[in-house]
This record gives sequence, structure tokens and C-alpha cells, in this order.
Amino acid sequence: MCQANLDLHQEKVLEEMGADYSLPVLYFTELIGLALSHKDARKWLKGHFVDPVPLIAEQCGISFSGKAP
Repeated sequence: MCQANLDLHQEKVLEEMGADYSLPVLYFTELIGLALSHKDARKWLKGHFVDPVPLIAEQCGISFSGKAP
């Protein structure tokens, strides 16, 4: 399944389950780019339906303020 398919239907599934959380769907290559501080990583993350920035900042300690990682 593609990222958009998993991301787009998440809200509906969570509503049916009565759950309240957001799980961003990331490509492995995006994670590699983040780990290697790729200059375009911030742009990639803006294209997600479920915002991955809070989870990445909390779990990985990566700051997204100021310049791109």
C-alpha cells in the first residue's frame, strides 16, 4: 500500500474504532534522509496528511525550528 492510501483513511478507521491518535506513515527513504540531514527533508514532511513532525521531534530529538535538518 502507498503512503497516501494509508494516511488518507486513517481518520475514518480511527473514528470507527473509537481511537484517538495520529500515526504518520513514512517512507524508509525519508527516514534515511532525516538521519543523514538531507537538505530537503523538511519539504518531504510537509507533504504528509498526518503531520510527522511532532512524533519525529519527540522520539528522535530532531528540531524543525529554524533551518531544515
